Amino acid sequence: SKVHRASMLSVIRIDKPSEYKSFFNANHLDGFVQSSFGYGLVDSSGELVCAMIFRQAMHDNCLEISRFCTKSGHKVHGGFSKLMSEFPANKPLISYSSNRISTGHTYSSCGFSPRESSSYLSYYYTDGSVRLFRTKCQKRCLPPEYLSLGLTERQYAEGGYFAEVLLGRKVP
Repeated sequence: SKVHRASMLSVIRIDKPSEYKSFFNANHLDGFVQSSFGYGLVDSSGELVCAMIFRQAMHDNCLEISRFCTKSGHKVHGGFSKLMSEFPANKPLISYSSNRISTGHTYSSCGFSPRESSSYLSYYYTDGSVRLFRTKCQKRCLPPEYLSLGLTERQYAEGGYFAEVLLGRKVP
């Protein structure tokens, strides 16, 4: 993988989904999610190699880091903290880390304090290369030609995908 030092990358502000949707769909485990704004790190050629986006938190009166990731095949040392330094210090902020793939250490190294840890269970469907979060398989999200088949979420998804369980999350 290609290694970058955040200090050698430039920060850009990203405000429009068109500026980050394909990046998160290609590089984040959960893909794109609608957000309000974000920041990215670009290399000297202008290529986006790391990004963080924010949205209004659903259950708290604060903003949430809705996605953070680096480009597949790239590592950015100090990327999270450099992007966090762009966030206004006087605004409350929350985020979540998956217990399955993260210890949450990055958050504590940037000043976050753990608020809670849960045994939150969720799942997604995958064929080993494409990942669909379970809500994408619900009837309200299906193309019209599939509605007439009368399939359940599981039956629709299992027509080529299998379920993988997500085990818990932390709220740093």
